[in-house]
Amino acid sequence: MEYIQSTTNFLERRCIPIRNSCKDNEGQHKILDNLYRKNHSFLSLFLQRNGITKNDADDIIQDVFTRLSKSKSIENCAQHPRAYLLKATMNSVKDNYRRQTVRRLNSHDKIENLEITSHEPSAEDHLIWKQNLAIVYLAISQLSPKCREIFEMHRFSNYSYKEIGKKTGLSHRTVENYINEALKYCRKSLLKNE
Repeated sequence: MEYIQSTTNFLERRCIPIRNSCKDNEGQHKILDNLYRKNHSFLSLFLQRNGITKNDADDIIQDVFTRLSKSKSIENCAQHPRAYLLKATMNSVKDNYRRQTVRRLNSHDKIENLEITSHEPSAEDHLIWKQNLAIVYLAISQLSPKCREIFEMHRFSNYSYKEIGKKTGLSHRTVENYINEALKYCRKSLLKNE
């Protein structure tokens, strides 16, 4: 952006409008066509080097030449066409930025129009949750006594595998296998009842 600003300041000091005699439309179209052919790639690269995408750069350049074709100041750019076109391009970039800012400000919805949804579970979700919990408790009660004891120590009393191993005299791996077995059985019970 600093490069764009310094270029803009340079152009403001150097671009001196010159009046040439170009009264007829055909002459204007030839001048515009010539300016476009000679400067399109230069302007496009300039914009792309300053962080503007190729598609946006093409739109901006088209906007500049459209404005130029509608204005009567085409003669003004005869002596320093690149400087004139860079200045016009920078003005178009600024205009687009202002328009986008205004659009963003105007795009906000009024609070009265917003639909606010609750993150609370619905009555149906609550009922499903209670049913699933009952299925899990039933599945836990159907586990073998040793598997159920280890699973309850881990899930309900927050014991680590190591602590359970010390209390029960089982290895870490055996405790892990019992808990995996309990989880698989609970998961299978839930899937069976869906």
